[in-house]
Amino acid sequence: ANNKIAAISDEFIRTEYQKLLHESFETRIIGDFVEQRRESVNPENVSPTLPYIGLEHIPQRLLWSAEHGMSDEVSSNKSKFMPGDILFGKLRPYFHKVIAATETGICSTDVLVMTPLYDTLTGYILVAVSHDSVIREATASSSGTRMPRTNWKDLSAISIPWPGETKALDFSKTVSALQEHAISSLNENHTLASIRDTLLPHLMSGKIRIREAEAVVEDVL
Repeated sequence: ANNKIAAISDEFIRTEYQKLLHESFETRIIGDFVEQRRESVNPENVSPTLPYIGLEHIPQRLLWSAEHGMSDEVSSNKSKFMPGDILFGKLRPYFHKVIAATETGICSTDVLVMTPLYDTLTGYILVAVSHDSVIREATASSSGTRMPRTNWKDLSAISIPWPGETKALDFSKTVSALQEHAISSLNENHTLASIRDTLLPHLMSGKIRIREAEAVVEDVL
């Protein structure tokens, strides 16, 4: 149910963005709204529990994710990201991996970290950068045969529709509200999984009964 909430929220936002496209009579380039964050981090110099996001943690064509590893799982230098940054998978961009960061962490260097220049437009630029047309252009301009990668110079020059500040701001507010709800639902999955892993052995051994397990779940949720 939680996964469905996240998927439906994503679908709704993309549908609303398509409507916005028909109301846009100007274009801007991605570089007008975001800049690349270039902060290299040695995982040994940060908390071992700092979130780490690799390409494997970013879902395909879904704007939000609560999946991540920990910094103590990696060794080589990584890129830093902050809440509100946009993470764009630059390796094989046709895999369509684009999400917004909700906390501070580090990520694979195969992920471009983009910082919005205007906080109030974060939602708009997130959806615009994740649109199929941008992914197609990023893929077409990628270099490399076996492991094609896009780069910041090419990505930042891609044009996106501009509906005007008022409509873009309103759309961004809608995205932010749905993102918060979707992330909350996905985080609940982790809580439920943790409870399951804790209670199941006790249920199997008979140490607790089903009613007692249900009470624990109700207290947490």
